[in-house]
Amino acid sequence: RRQRQMCIRDRHCKHTALKNQAYWPMSNLTDKQEHHLRLRNRAVDLLKIGKLTEAVACFDEILEIRPGDLSALNNKGLALHELGKYKEAADCFQLVLKKNPQDVEALNNLGNTLCFLRRYSEAVECYETALAINPDHESAQKNKQIADSVISNIWGRFNLLLTDVQQQKEQQELAEAKLKEIKTILNSGIDNIRKIFLQRLNENAKRLTGITIKLDHIKVYAADLVKRREQAKVDKKEVEQNFSKYKAKLQTLEDMEKSITQKEQEIEHQVPVLREKEEKLQSKQEEHRKLLETKKEVLEKEK
Repeated sequence: RRQRQMCIRDRHCKHTALKNQAYWPMSNLTDKQEHHLRLRNRAVDLLKIGKLTEAVACFDEILEIRPGDLSALNNKGLALHELGKYKEAADCFQLVLKKNPQDVEALNNLGNTLCFLRRYSEAVECYETALAINPDHESAQKNKQIADSVISNIWGRFNLLLTDVQQQKEQQELAEAKLKEIKTILNSGIDNIRKIFLQRLNENAKRLTGITIKLDHIKVYAADLVKRREQAKVDKKEVEQNFSKYKAKLQTLEDMEKSITQKEQEIEHQVPVLREKEEKLQSKQEEHRKLLETKKEVLEKEK
């Protein structure tokens, strides 16, 4: 036989498997035993690789076949603990201990789960029971030290809270004494206080009347402001409309200016052509004039 032991470490507690998982040749087993063994091996492998929900389901299947399998029950508790289901995990470890109260690993695992449930005194009892059975159990020793330190810290905080409560009681008693003194002073000079109170009431009433008058003025001024604002909105709309009209006119003027500039450019381009034509016409007129003069001379000679 080959044996394998599984250990799972947590943030401040260490869990250990209840029983070592056994492997033996499949040929010597019946079909039911072989199926049970395969389920156990698969569940342990799932627990090791962190597939906890599948491992819990596998352990449940094992427990349906063999309800007295303490190893499967303990490992199911480990998987539930890793899933954060501490109450269900504690129930699994307690069932193991009902059937085998001397099981050190189940005691250690139950102590770890009780620590997560903040039941530290019960956890320490579990560790002490485990160490009474096996004084050399390192995991139980370490976990007991951690739980003791947590309990000492809790007691320290509790003592601080008690001191705070006592100080608050003392302060409350001092405050009550001061209140008694104030009451005696008030009872002795209550008439003066009434007079002062009535005077202040009259002053406050006068102030309130002045404030109401000011509020009325403010309301009138606010209504006037609202009207002006509405008028301003109307004026703004008119200005925007006029602006849009002027903008359109300006656009048309700009377009006209562009067309005029284009025409001026065209005229500037046509000016030299017209000059050339004018020069040609002038030259032709000069030629015609010369021809006419020659014809006149010829006619005069003929005459």
